[in-house]
Amino acid sequence: MVEGAPLYWASDRQVRQTARMSDELDDHSGMLEYAPGPRGFLWLDHSDPETLGVALDDQPVPFRVFSWDRLSDPWGKLTIIAWCLTKEAPPLRPGRHVGPLIPIIHGRFGQEADDHHVKVILSRKAMDAAPTLLYPVLAMWYRMTLPRFATMSTSRPTTAQAKKATRTGRPLRELDVTLIEVTARSRKQSSTGHPSAATGRALDYRQEVSGFWRMQHYGPENSLRKKIWVDSYERGPTDAPKRPKKTAVKVFK
Repeated sequence: MVEGAPLYWASDRQVRQTARMSDELDDHSGMLEYAPGPRGFLWLDHSDPETLGVALDDQPVPFRVFSWDRLSDPWGKLTIIAWCLTKEAPPLRPGRHVGPLIPIIHGRFGQEADDHHVKVILSRKAMDAAPTLLYPVLAMWYRMTLPRFATMSTSRPTTAQAKKATRTGRPLRELDVTLIEVTARSRKQSSTGHPSAATGRALDYRQEVSGFWRMQHYGPENSLRKKIWVDSYERGPTDAPKRPKKTAVKVFK
């Protein structure tokens, strides 16, 4: 199914944020067009079934992999499969041969919600399931198209990984892996370095800022740091009304 398919890896933070987003989105039918390719294999770097997983035979099982394939379906539907680690799955029937991964949920998605057909296959009998179980992979594709949600980079096998594969007798194919990580929020820095200089959203009031410690950049190309104390000051336009400083009261019970 995934022979020659692109490989993807999503960080734990990306998985958690994607799971929350998939719960908030109402309609995933139009998201099929966001698939990064007709085939793919996505490893999820997490192990928490509460974040992303399903309960099988009263045992919580985390989703570890999503794979998808549109090319093999004669009706043009998109097949999505959720996988888990075999050691994390419920006990299998005697004589069933599996590898390190085992499929849990099999789904076929079309352009309309009525075309969705999802089954839980890692059970005594295949059972129909809600399409929402596979919505997180659709939400992941959507996040991958938005730079504010995901940053993408490419990784290749390291020398250590190549040597380990050779020792164990496994062929090593030089495949690129696309890494999906949460985008770091950039902080706007003052051009003057003065505490009262505007560094972000413009204020329409005056407000007192208490003194604080911070690490000051200095030296060649600002490569060094030193701890300095910044005295209290007021920020905002000089002719704007002054906003009283809020006082926080902590109560311990």
